[in-house]
Amino acid sequence: MRRKILAASVFLCALTCHAFAPHIVRAQCTTEQTITLSPEKSKQVDELITSFLENDKSGAAVSVIQNGERQHQKGYGLANINQHYPICSDTLFDLASASKQFTAMAILMLKDKGLLNLNSSIRDVLPESKFPAWAQAITVRNLLDHTSGLPNYDDILYPDGKSEQEALNKVFNRVSATIDKNWPRSSKPEGEAVIEPTSEDVVRLLALQAKPRFAAGTKWEYSNTGYMLLAQIVEHFTGKRFADFMKENIFQPLGMSSTFVMDERQKYKPAKRATSYDRGWKEYHDIDYTPLNYIYGDGNVNTNLEDMFKWEQALEVMLRPDIHPGERPLVSPETITEAFKLNTKYPYQFDRETDIARTRYGYGWYSARARGAQLIWHSGAWVGFRTMIMFFPEQRFSVILLSNNMQFPLLGMAFKIARIYLEPVLTPLRRVSVSIADIRPLLKRHFPDGGGFYDVTLESDGRLALKTSSREKYYLVPESSREFFIEGFEDYDVFRYSFKNIDKVELLPETKFLKQQQRIQ
Repeated sequence: MRRKILAASVFLCALTCHAFAPHIVRAQCTTEQTITLSPEKSKQVDELITSFLENDKSGAAVSVIQNGERQHQKGYGLANINQHYPICSDTLFDLASASKQFTAMAILMLKDKGLLNLNSSIRDVLPESKFPAWAQAITVRNLLDHTSGLPNYDDILYPDGKSEQEALNKVFNRVSATIDKNWPRSSKPEGEAVIEPTSEDVVRLLALQAKPRFAAGTKWEYSNTGYMLLAQIVEHFTGKRFADFMKENIFQPLGMSSTFVMDERQKYKPAKRATSYDRGWKEYHDIDYTPLNYIYGDGNVNTNLEDMFKWEQALEVMLRPDIHPGERPLVSPETITEAFKLNTKYPYQFDRETDIARTRYGYGWYSARARGAQLIWHSGAWVGFRTMIMFFPEQRFSVILLSNNMQFPLLGMAFKIARIYLEPVLTPLRRVSVSIADIRPLLKRHFPDGGGFYDVTLESDGRLALKTSSREKYYLVPESSREFFIEGFEDYDVFRYSFKNIDKVELLPETKFLKQQQRIQ
């Protein structure tokens, strides 16, 4: 997940999205923007998406690609609720953390050209940043695979100690610098001297930190800071702004004419960009604004389904050169193999003393096995945007989801769509039956490591439900009387709950790292 969202502030500032909305004739997507090569399968996709979304509210854009051809492409719901603009295949969305795949690709291109060594220290590749001695051990590779130990920038931008506050004051040259905490919201507050940090500001703030969170290479911890720094490294080695380099070297060559990286130079909203929303308790709220919106590298790539199809094709050229002879990939087969960690053995093998081996995070991508199939994916979450690209290289199959609905269930929805097309070639699911007597001891409030709580309840239809303190609700599928998969996620070993200790929910080791990446949607 890109950056932590201060959810408590969502309801304090944003106006309800449909209040006082004028009656406007709805625009329509063109016939060419909707693709349904298999009507029966597309109907199933329609039913899945519309079962979650409400009429005339925020929605999603969905693309299903198989064997190099779009099987299904369609927009659902509204890009802007007030204006009644529909979501179409050319509607732009902020990819949030799914942007990391593009940042990683830029770094790997520099590596393949011999301009950058992944084992170089960040002090050497960013000498002008004047990082302290403790940063010498942090390499470019540590930034790529989230093992750097750097603090997340949204923590140091909101300090809770004297020394951290003094660093913030120095960077922004204020007696008592503060950054607005009342976000996400619909717009920048008027009449206030609001600090909107840039990536350069964050680099300066990092250089003033007394120490890292942990020694580089000793632990895995998802880090937006690392990918923000990677974008700065691109700028240092190319002499170009990151947004300009991406446009000239990736987006334009691939024909991704609508895709761009937003930075502090572009403080306007493109006409076809969706507004993001939180459904809240009763109303839909526009939550597009935060003071951190202009920090890039870890996010801020804006794109649409049309351009993401071209990106998916570029990925296939790199991953499947056997069926694309003669086509020029962005990076070498050896480099892309390293980036996707395709040689990692299954099932998960991990060292209980560290978090590294079990994460299977490559460079900008997660890698896993799902019901016998190789799976490469990354999701994104920033303000109300929820995005996912899920790629099955062996089956030449991809699902792309772009949503402006904060509550959109990314991973579950993506694999349910994949099942519609791939079920015949996937390993059958494992399910067992358990009695009510077996699960009765579980029906209580549980307190897992890391805070919060889970209420386990039995629904009227007989299903076991897990409800979190953050209002999320999942159904549990039994593998035994004490071990369960989340319904819709039973395809992944990483989404597994153990109730071996009835007094305390235990997340199995291979799932704990996901709490640092994103809430399970």
